[in-house]
Amino acid sequence: MNKIQAQTLLESADAVATADVVNQFGHYDDDSKEHGDVYWRAFVHKLAEKAPNWKLPDLMALAHS
Repeated sequence: MNKIQAQTLLESADAVATADVVNQFGHYDDDSKEHGDVYWRAFVHKLAEKAPNWKLPDLMALAHS
């Protein structure tokens, strides 16, 4: 995986996770623990699905290198 792929994957996971929260609650409240829990489950699931051998800190380091 290269830097652009890592950036794209993180952006895609963010978009999917945000959409999941909005679908469940009608909006996304950054301060809501419940919304945050749903967001992180979806975000991590998307990363695990697309990059099973990568850890989040490693993807973030690559994306921001």
